[in-house]
Amino acid sequence: MLQSVDHQGNRLNKIFDWAETIFHYVAGIVLMIAAAFSLFFVAQSVFHFFSSTDQMSTLVEIIDRVMLFLMVIEILYTIHTSIQQHRLCAEPFLVVGLIAAIRRILIISVESGHIVASEPEVFRNLLTEIAILGLLVPLFVLSIWLLRK
Repeated sequence: MLQSVDHQGNRLNKIFDWAETIFHYVAGIVLMIAAAFSLFFVAQSVFHFFSSTDQMSTLVEIIDRVMLFLMVIEILYTIHTSIQQHRLCAEPFLVVGLIAAIRRILIISVESGHIVASEPEVFRNLLTEIAILGLLVPLFVLSIWLLRK
């Protein structure tokens, strides 16, 4: 009887492993499609940059889209590693968090230049967000460094 229960538990573990792997592959395929679209939008922004009258905002848009692409690729790498090693690593998520924080700081920096005089309350909120993100960036870097040590 004990051997039968053990055999059923083993079978159930195999089913869960199989399902987890399938879901990882599906997520990976969706992320590859997202990365392809993201890269397309980067190229579109680069072409728009040369014909734009407001090249600064177009440049910020390019940087924003490139960083989004990098985040998607890093998540895709995490899924790939998870499939190969059958374990989840924290470092890629920290890298994604770092990229996201830097990306948001860049966007806020550009947005705040247009908001300074017109909306002081919104500007104050943006400064608070930059301060919080400014604290998160070194924490992400420290966490990544400690994981690699």
